Amino acid sequence: MATEKKDSTIQSIVLREERQRKAQRQPALLEPPQFMHFTYSKLRAFERIVLTLWTIHLWRAFSQFNSRINQINMKIKTLFKTLFCVGLVLTLVLYLLHLYGNYIERTQEPIIGYTYNEYEEKINYKSSNIIFITYKSKQYTLHTGNKVLDKIKFGDFPKLYYSSETDYLFFEGDYLPVGYAQASLLFTIIFPIIGSLIWRKELDNDIRTM
Repeated sequence: MATEKKDSTIQSIVLREERQRKAQRQPALLEPPQFMHFTYSKLRAFERIVLTLWTIHLWRAFSQFNSRINQINMKIKTLFKTLFCVGLVLTLVLYLLHLYGNYIERTQEPIIGYTYNEYEEKINYKSSNIIFITYKSKQYTLHTGNKVLDKIKFGDFPKLYYSSETDYLFFEGDYLPVGYAQASLLFTIIFPIIGSLIWRKELDNDIRTM
């Protein structure tokens, strides 16, 4: 009886250790600290900084346009050419960022050892879904669309990649979707064309006559 009881104890210890090893292999679901509900991660992705700065620049330019229009000496066709060149530069930057994300996915293995904390669904069409991930003892905030969030809800967690140069964590295909570059290129082409058609008889005039 003593031997059987000893064997039973050893078996229970072995089973407990196996369960612990299996639990360690799976990403843990932890509740984030309280302050994470009020603040996001310190760093933003480089492409979001570019887009934000570009939006601020456009807003300031258009808001000050009426007050400074009398001080500008530029032909209408020159204005459209300038906007076209700036749009091409922005499109190139966005597309290079998209290619950089593809390069990381081809040359690196998906990361492991991360912790999925929780998600916050977007509150309107202007915002994005937010995923909280802890990796190497650091909290990351991932902004993503409905496609990735739906996969997470159904338990199909997408692959995660890490860019050490920008300290940026992102889902597969989500570093910078090519749609940003496509939208920028579309605006770059359409806006000068429509403007040139509207002011086709006044292209050599000063922009103050627009």
